[in-house]
Amino acid sequence: MTARERVAAIDCGTNTVRLLVIEGPAPTRELVRRTRTIRLGEGVDRTHAFAPAALDRLGVALADYRRDLKRLGVADDRLRFVATSASRDVHDATPLRDVVESTLGVRPEIISGVEEADLSYAGALTGMPAQPMTLVVDLGGGSTELVVGRNGRPIAAWSMNVGGVRLTERHLDAHRPMSAAQHAAMVADVDCALDEAETHVSLAGVERVIGVSDSIGVIAAVTAGVRAERFGELSGGSWSLDALQAACTRLIAADPHALAEMGVDRTRTDLVSAAAVIWSRVSARIAARSHCDHAVYSEHDILDGAAETLLAGGRDRR
Repeated sequence: MTARERVAAIDCGTNTVRLLVIEGPAPTRELVRRTRTIRLGEGVDRTHAFAPAALDRLGVALADYRRDLKRLGVADDRLRFVATSASRDVHDATPLRDVVESTLGVRPEIISGVEEADLSYAGALTGMPAQPMTLVVDLGGGSTELVVGRNGRPIAAWSMNVGGVRLTERHLDAHRPMSAAQHAAMVADVDCALDEAETHVSLAGVERVIGVSDSIGVIAAVTAGVRAERFGELSGGSWSLDALQAACTRLIAADPHALAEMGVDRTRTDLVSAAAVIWSRVSARIAARSHCDHAVYSEHDILDGAAETLLAGGRDRR
């Protein structure tokens, strides 16, 4: 019998830092999946530097995760730490590396947008048939990845510099809901990014759409009529693009009180409207370019892809 081992991945994004611990080989068993909102990308779109308070929040979260890793017996060389959009945008990522290495004892990887898309694609297909031509959309805080593939292999991928945190900081003020002018400016940003993305990734022929990220989970929850904080229960569910668009319209028009009544966590109320704009524009392109009229939400994403690489290839990330 093949000995089982425990591996872990940490995804450090613009809004959250997340931990996944799994045991393998296949069939893998999930031991821990955790999310902390730290807003590492606070101000990065404007300053191209990490805010000291954001790095402090990261350090606190990682110290907490370190306790989980020790409790579960995950060795340092069986942990992969990937950092994405905000970390790509800063002029100097040394402060991030210092926090990660001093807290976890591993070297962080600042991965490219295309590698982020590939890992998200691999993770999104967890437990799903690989054959249909599939588009995976990973809507993050700083960027949104589009990747098309078939038979479990990516064919084309692109990372757009539009995300919930980035667009919120660019276009919104403290007042909610957003004004018509703010909405139009956001739409223009997303449409411009999609125009470029479509020169790299064709949406024609897409047979299945999988949306990953907590923001898409919230949109799915509003679509399903359940409180937003329960979105994790909906993984694997499918909804029509029209129904998802209607949920986006509700989120875009909502004020903080209405968002709270929907169950949107207070750490997300300032970015969920921007995320809804992004998804509404992406799904409109999907509807126009392909014959696909539904989308699946999956909680499996870059975390799963990063952890699986350790099981598959034994990558040492110290």
